[in-house]
Amino acid sequence: MLSTIDPVSAFITACNLAGLDYSCSENVVVVSKKFPAGDKSAYCAIEDAAYRCLRLVPLKGGSIWGLDSGSIGGAIAIEKGSFHMNKSGSGKRFTSALSKRTNGMRL
Repeated sequence: MLSTIDPVSAFITACNLAGLDYSCSENVVVVSKKFPAGDKSAYCAIEDAAYRCLRLVPLKGGSIWGLDSGSIGGAIAIEKGSFHMNKSGSGKRFTSALSKRTNGMRL
């Protein structure tokens, strides 16, 4: 059924199911979530969910970056209990439609 939903609705639904907050600017989409500091299991689950959600965002020449386990950012996220990941290069149509449906959430 998910294939019949537009990309923005699919992204919002996936974020809601994962308990992730989301926001966007002109060409960057951000997902984030707070969790108990030091909880590596929670961090890993959030990181996995973030990648799954951000894969639903159309990409036009950008990248994914943030507090993932591939960098020192992951250790900082675990220490602070705060995760965020960004996807740049998102299509303007997608971010425009998402910003209209996020009730004014902005970076």
